[in-house]
Amino acid sequence: MTRPVVAAAVLALLSACSGGGGGSGNDNQLQLNFAPEGTTQFSSLGQNVVATTNDHGDLTAITIGDNNFSGDAISDQNAKTGRGHIAEMLGAVSAGQTTQDFVLDNDTLNHAAFGLVSDATSTDAFAFGIATQNIPTTGEATYAGRTIGAGTDGSGTQFAFTGKAQIDANFATRAVSANLFDFNTQSINNGVTTPHVPDLSGSGNFTPGTGDYTFGLGSEGKVGGVPVWLGQGSGRLFGPNAEETAGVWTAQDSSDNITVQGSFGAK
Repeated sequence: MTRPVVAAAVLALLSACSGGGGGSGNDNQLQLNFAPEGTTQFSSLGQNVVATTNDHGDLTAITIGDNNFSGDAISDQNAKTGRGHIAEMLGAVSAGQTTQDFVLDNDTLNHAAFGLVSDATSTDAFAFGIATQNIPTTGEATYAGRTIGAGTDGSGTQFAFTGKAQIDANFATRAVSANLFDFNTQSINNGVTTPHVPDLSGSGNFTPGTGDYTFGLGSEGKVGGVPVWLGQGSGRLFGPNAEETAGVWTAQDSSDNITVQGSFGAK
């Protein structure tokens, strides 16, 4: 996953050249099929995302928050979002083998994507895409998908995780319920036992007149009536007919000082 990082100044040149025709796309280039050709500032959560694609749908440059990627820093390797791939990214950045890197789930959804970006100072979750404009006001929907993320255990060691996500939406009442479950974890250090992340669930609401929603999270296990794990998240509807949803979330185990953050996508 370690790749050289090209200077941010190259972004402008790539943007200007992205409309060139002829030839075929690079087989090793990351595709962003829902993106229009050229430079687009997407509807995003967690981190602002601006991406440039060429006429083959290849992603030639992307800015995620304060991190800029272009050239050899972008390839189909960025679309590998298994636990091992995420742990490799976190470990390489932590060891100073690369200054920044990102992983992007570009297969779960057709109108959005979600991922993690890491640099020397932080790891952040993000989601972005083409937001729904005509928000449903009646009916219900159940969205099923996955979540990926990164955490830090009580000793400060980072770990990667993957899991499943389900979002239930009632468009008439604007109520939302979120379930994140079946987590599997992997440390950035070989042989290190990672903490258990329990199933997390909670409820929330849509912001009136929008496809945005927020929700709380808590574990089933409680101490003194309070969930051991507590967290919160935010999501958005994507696609012309609200076919998909994606967002970001955070949670922590206050008793063992474990913190996690993730992004999710479901349809």
